[in-house]
Amino acid sequence: MPTAQVTLSLVCNLAHDYYTKNMSPHSLLVASGYQEHRGAITIETIRTHVSKNPALIGDWLSYSDDKRGGSKWFLGIDSTSGSFVVGGFPHFDPAKNKQTYLDAAEACAVFIKHELESIGS
Repeated sequence: MPTAQVTLSLVCNLAHDYYTKNMSPHSLLVASGYQEHRGAITIETIRTHVSKNPALIGDWLSYSDDKRGGSKWFLGIDSTSGSFVVGGFPHFDPAKNKQTYLDAAEACAVFIKHELESIGS
């Protein structure tokens, strides 16, 4: 089983690995050891990792844009304000309210955590 730090890196790279490895998001999540380290992988630990690896933000934006099914969470950029947006469909679901963020790493981390929980459920 990977360590919590290795798991953190693997789950943060899930969007990139989805395109470069021939594995489903669920298979990548299982291989990462996320379920064993779920409590240690928080929005804050993800934000810290993404801040140190800003290319991940682009990977997750692309991943969100390309999603066709499964999780209804999304990550995007508001074209008017330039802020980052995390939300879910349908918009009327109170558990998936749209939130805006000025910090790209924070928005990405929030999206990643929602996505991990959705894939893992």
